[in-house]
Amino acid sequence: MNEHLKHKGRRIIFIHGKGDGVLRQAILRELRVHYPQSRYQDASFREYGYGATMVTI
Repeated sequence: MNEHLKHKGRRIIFIHGKGDGVLRQAILRELRVHYPQSRYQDASFREYGYGATMVTI
């Protein structure tokens, strides 16, 4: 995330798959702890299908 910010990135998509949601929950936990100012939502279904989260820094 820090490297992405250095290059003026505002949004990043995490592809975590559907499964049991373990990886998604780990990503969201890291965001809450280390990037509390960030916002997140499900990524576009049309572009990524299920199992992706878009984060706005």
